[in-house]
Amino acid sequence: MKKFINPLIIVICTGLIITLSVFTYQAVIANGSWAWFIDFKDANQTINSYGSISTAIISLLSTILLVYTIQTQLFQFKKQTQQFELQFGLQKTQFDSEKRKQEFDERKEMYFQLKFVDVYVNSFIKHIEVMGREIITYINYEKSNPLLHVNLSFNINKDAETLNKLDVISLFKTFQLFFENDNENWVKKFNELFGIITFYNDLLNELLINNKKHVTEKYDQKVNMTFEINSAMQLAQTISINYRKISFDYKDLPFYVDLENLVSDYNSYLKTNINKEGDFDYISKNILLPFIQNVSPILQDPNMDEYGLFELLNLVSNIRKKINFIKVTANTYVENMEKRSNEYFKEGNAHLKKLKEIQELINNKLLNTSIEDLR
Repeated sequence: MKKFINPLIIVICTGLIITLSVFTYQAVIANGSWAWFIDFKDANQTINSYGSISTAIISLLSTILLVYTIQTQLFQFKKQTQQFELQFGLQKTQFDSEKRKQEFDERKEMYFQLKFVDVYVNSFIKHIEVMGREIITYINYEKSNPLLHVNLSFNINKDAETLNKLDVISLFKTFQLFFENDNENWVKKFNELFGIITFYNDLLNELLINNKKHVTEKYDQKVNMTFEINSAMQLAQTISINYRKISFDYKDLPFYVDLENLVSDYNSYLKTNINKEGDFDYISKNILLPFIQNVSPILQDPNMDEYGLFELLNLVSNIRKKINFIKVTANTYVENMEKRSNEYFKEGNAHLKKLKEIQELINNKLLNTSIEDLR
């Protein structure tokens, strides 16, 4: 438009100016001669005609220039509008591109976050299965040997703590992105996942604390039991010495042989079990119990006790009761642990099964989703 309008306007204006010049020249010629002061009286008709024509030409010229000015301004405004629209379009395109890139980066970050959860949940499940086998081994050994020392091997695993340290809101949005459209129970799955993980982590910590407490208490009781048995043996030796002071035939005195057998059997046991843990169940059944059975007639006739056998008998009996208490306590502890093992660690239990289902759901989603699908 610019190439055609400007020359056309120039031609028209030039033509009008030339026309006005011609009329002016003719008006001067019609007046006879040039003069700075026109005789309006004698040339009234000529001047009026000239004035009308020049006024029309000048008005037309002004109108043309005004229209041209307005059209030029409209053109500039249109041009500026087009430039603005073009610039706005470029900025909008750039903004949309950056927004899409930002959204893609966020979705990609959520994808790797879900992968992170999948790896740690899978590792935690394996940890639970390993601990389940360790607990079963411990239960079986403790059942068979309630008076022997045994530790439950607890493997250090920080997977649950790592998962619980993750931002919950961010994880929730991740689950929403990947499961909202194809799993209406995704909120429930999310709650179950972290609820079960937290539960198992707390359960394992509780088992660890209880086991350490049980092992420590049993160890302390067995140490005290060892001192009490040694005290009983020393008392038995003292009574034996008192027997020997009575007569040369002390071996024929009542219960002397039982005293000797008690001490000698215990010493023989210690010699044959050097550097081994004391088997209090064996000591109770094969050393202490025979002595009680042989000496128990003294309970019917306390007058037979002249050297403290009654005291020794009570001491040995209490030792057996304490040994039995340790045994009962160990059996009670292992029974409670076995209940928990069957409910939470046994293969196929409902809690672990639910955790595996959720982990499989996450894993399948990752296998069927690529990075490019997130664009």
